[in-house]
Amino acid sequence: MKNMIRSLPVLLAVCIFPVLEAAELRGHPPGMLGVGLDEITATEVSKFQLPGEYGAWVVQVGNKGPADSAGIQMNDVIISYNGQRVESARALSRMVQETPANREVEIKLIRNGSGVLVQPVLGKGRVITASTPRPPQSLGVGIENISPAVGEYLGLNEGVGVIVRAIKENSPASEAGLLEKDILVKIDETDITSAQQLADVIKSLNSYRASLTVIRGTETLSIEVQF
Repeated sequence: MKNMIRSLPVLLAVCIFPVLEAAELRGHPPGMLGVGLDEITATEVSKFQLPGEYGAWVVQVGNKGPADSAGIQMNDVIISYNGQRVESARALSRMVQETPANREVEIKLIRNGSGVLVQPVLGKGRVITASTPRPPQSLGVGIENISPAVGEYLGLNEGVGVIVRAIKENSPASEAGLLEKDILVKIDETDITSAQQLADVIKSLNSYRASLTVIRGTETLSIEVQF
């Protein structure tokens, strides 16, 4: 599938806002930046005029979140966090998670080939401890199977893929940025073949988050969802 965006272990995102869930840090909740990230490859180095193959590509910005308030925009590439070079989206996710909420941080980014400095104040990520009851896991979408012809056109294996027909307000799907007419292909590494199979896979998850492979128009995206 074309234009594949690689999945991330955490949503600064989990697009996906708030993006981070973590154990409490010495009595302080983890920080939350409110962005969706993807990794930088050689293609993005040329496309965004970057100094090297490192950084975290901003692919989504939460409305009125810390990143949005600080002026971070889609297609910015974050290259430094509190003076430390950002090697990857995964690394930036960890840096934010390890910073207590309500802290002002210094972020250097590349926008249209030029350097920009912003100083957002991190929001409060959700704290999940071992004693926290596991919430019911439901994606909050109405789906239907796609036709064999559509699946063949998209290059999918037979029976794989379902189309989103409805999204429940304030559900994990809506917070993650799923849209009606998106085609869900995978949840983590498991092919999606039907509504019941999707529900069964979600119920069996051992994590509060998962990565969805989604076809939207001509692009194949990886969207992090948290329950």
